[in-house]
Amino acid sequence: MLYDQNFNFALRHSILEKIIPDVDTKQIENLNRLSTIRNYFAHIGQEIFKGAELPSEGQVGIVYDPRNLDKSIDFTQLYEEFQTKEPTVAEYLFKLYQELGGEYIKG
Repeated sequence: MLYDQNFNFALRHSILEKIIPDVDTKQIENLNRLSTIRNYFAHIGQEIFKGAELPSEGQVGIVYDPRNLDKSIDFTQLYEEFQTKEPTVAEYLFKLYQELGGEYIKG
C-alpha cells in the first residue's frame, strides 16, 4: 500500500505522526522542508526573460517563487539546503524504522 502512487506524501506523513507519539518535531519540519524543495525542483522551472526579444543562447532567466512572486528561486541555495538536511532526516527515519521492528538486509 505504501508504494501505491495514490498514497501521497501528506498521507504518509500523517500516518507517521499518528504511530510515533513522541516524534521529533524538528526532524518532521525538516522532512516537510525536504519535500518542498523536492517539489520546487520537480515542478517549478519556467524561466522568465524580461524584454521583448528572444533570449540569447546561454542567457539565464528568472524563475519566480510561486509562494512569493516578488522573489526568484535560488536553486543552488535550495540544493545546498537539501544536501545539509537530508542526511540527518534519513538517519532519523531509519532509526524509527528499526525501532518499529524494521530490518535492513544487505543484498
